[in-house]
Amino acid sequence: MGSLLAQVVPLAAGAAVSPGLLALQMLNLSRPSGGMARAWSVLAGAAAVVLAVSVAALFVTVSLGDLGRDQTLRAVIRLVAAVVLVGVAVYELVHPTQPPRHPADAAGSGDRRHGAVSVASAGLGAALVAPNMALYLPAAHEIARSTVSAPGKLVAFAVAAAVALVPVAGPPLAVTVLGDRARPALEALNGFVTRNSRVVTIVACLGFAVYLAVTGIDGLAG
Repeated sequence: MGSLLAQVVPLAAGAAVSPGLLALQMLNLSRPSGGMARAWSVLAGAAAVVLAVSVAALFVTVSLGDLGRDQTLRAVIRLVAAVVLVGVAVYELVHPTQPPRHPADAAGSGDRRHGAVSVASAGLGAALVAPNMALYLPAAHEIARSTVSAPGKLVAFAVAAAVALVPVAGPPLAVTVLGDRARPALEALNGFVTRNSRVVTIVACLGFAVYLAVTGIDGLAG
């Protein structure tokens, strides 16, 4: 179990490097009213995507039997994820991601119900950004192909999901527990990440791409 988490947690931590999700949550929490509800909606949407990827990885791996646990399949998944990450890094270099606008600047805000649905959809879209799922999918497959018990796999999935969801779950949880005392630290963190979001994204993508490529090639060679 310990060795499995040692392989999974770094990948999940890489999936948690998401300046866009953090900025979106801080944007929601800065709203004069309804911000907390919107932040929880984003978390629900992002969690749904992570859950879907986890279930799909487990189902496909189990359905494939020995092939699902094959070292070659593991290597191919890692190499494909590495290519996706390089592509995201290049795209970010050429087309820098624009930070989310303040809700007051957006046209057609609609009623509260419509806004909550829109934010939940934004959470789903944000969670599906390639850097997040390109790193979470190899982690989910690693858990699914492992030989640990079913309860152990559930624990590993829970740990991986919790780590991957830190940028989207952390802000509303901190404000819920600590109230306004959490805001200065969160705003400082968000300011740093926003100012350096391009560098953070590119470095994280390329760094993990190298890691996945090396381990993938090693798996094919082995």
